[in-house]
Amino acid sequence: MSRMHIKSETENQTDKLISLCKECELFLNQYGEPFVKFEEKGHWDVRKISSKYFRSWLSLQYSRIFGKAPSTNALKQALNMLEAEATFSEKKEEVHLRVAWHDGVLYYDLADKEHRVVKISEDGWKIVNSCPVLFTRYSNTAPQVEPKSNHDSVKMSNFINITNDDQGRLLFVTLVALFIPDIPRPVLDFYGEKGSAKSTTMRLLRKIVDPAQQELMTLPNRQDEMAIMFSHNYMPAFDNLDKLKAWQSDMICKAVTGTGFSKRRLYTDEEEVIWNYYRCITLNGINLVTYKPDLMDRSILIELDRIPKDTRRVEKEYWEEFENARPTILAGIFDVLSKALSIYPKVKLPEHERMADYCKWGCAISEVLRFDRNEYLAAYEPPRVYRRLGCLSPSAFS
Repeated sequence: MSRMHIKSETENQTDKLISLCKECELFLNQYGEPFVKFEEKGHWDVRKISSKYFRSWLSLQYSRIFGKAPSTNALKQALNMLEAEATFSEKKEEVHLRVAWHDGVLYYDLADKEHRVVKISEDGWKIVNSCPVLFTRYSNTAPQVEPKSNHDSVKMSNFINITNDDQGRLLFVTLVALFIPDIPRPVLDFYGEKGSAKSTTMRLLRKIVDPAQQELMTLPNRQDEMAIMFSHNYMPAFDNLDKLKAWQSDMICKAVTGTGFSKRRLYTDEEEVIWNYYRCITLNGINLVTYKPDLMDRSILIELDRIPKDTRRVEKEYWEEFENARPTILAGIFDVLSKALSIYPKVKLPEHERMADYCKWGCAISEVLRFDRNEYLAAYEPPRVYRRLGCLSPSAFS
């Protein structure tokens, strides 16, 4: 076969691939990245044009219609053309991961096959099949269970190994606050000796807030890898840490406070992708790793005690019990959020801690949970945390 014929065949396939996207919506997200909105099984899906998922979808459509797979070169050229069209279309849309606001209403993406979303307002919550918010998913995004109200209440303390009342109150308030998007929220730093269920606690929290294919992660040693990890996970959970490098600590601070950081575009030296988002981050280690002052001020330190042998449970039975309770736990959190939405505007604080938005939401959530607001604020106050741990300076955490 001549080179001319091969070239002609590639161009022909490229044109056909592009024509398959005539009903797709091409646009740039808030960070200037090319995205596509396309219909799949009666639902709209939103993905990066360069994503493996959209590449597979487009290839599958071609093979179904033309009876064979497109060539690698034709697929690459088609995706490049679609990215170019999105870039110069002048159409921009905000794309969100897991949770988003719209007109004072909170939307939570269940990330299931039916593309259902939970709509949470002051009037309550309900599951809807469509919403005005564009949600995307990444390879690590896993579906959430369907929340179901139950007259039988479920105690979170049945699943979390925490005995300190102040820390328990702080953890449960923060768990609900993790569903509030676009605000700085403190890092949850779990520490304690072996056998204190640090990893199990982090897995449980992630299943409630942001289910993932890989729930616990290893902290990357490269800034670009860490930036991508933050971009693709609403609640990154870093397991079994020994210590944090200075740049890792700084990037975690930026991720929880919404400060922007950049990543070079693939195969370029000049163009950058600038990200500004708020992430919910959890860490754990035998020793505290959040010893840098900036990160310490943005952290909640939760000490877990070693679980006595006579109270340990078989892991399979533990997770089965939790999975049975998860729909009820999730529904309970949405009930609290709905009520907190109406209380939040009325909350007035005499003074503000570093993460004022989180504190204000924490007070509203505390009221719904019937916790004493002053006890919640006292438990969160950073100097109190330092004193409780018997630390004279940040160096004591190293």
